Amino acid sequence: MRYAYLIYQDEDTESRSELAAEQITAMGYGACVLGDHRLRASHAATTVRSTRGGLVVADGPFTPMCDQLSRLFVVEMRDLDDALLAAKGLARSCVGVEIRPIWSAG
Repeated sequence: MRYAYLIYQDEDTESRSELAAEQITAMGYGACVLGDHRLRASHAATTVRSTRGGLVVADGPFTPMCDQLSRLFVVEMRDLDDALLAAKGLARSCVGVEIRPIWSAG
């Protein structure tokens, strides 16, 4: 099954940990990394929000917080248990890892 690993890091700290797809693969658990995308800092984001009066376009993240989404991995894992084991290893290098199953097309 495919999962998205959403990596959160503190943007206020000077050094952001360097996570790599090789870390996930090296952990085993039958992992196959299909995508590794590092995101620019949240201040570079543009947000489009729906309001009762229409749409509002604004500079900045959807939710301003200290910990921001900084990286996205797409991985193929046997099951959620294996995905959780690998995420625990990644969480040591960042603030947190959110795991989301990806809908399969068709």
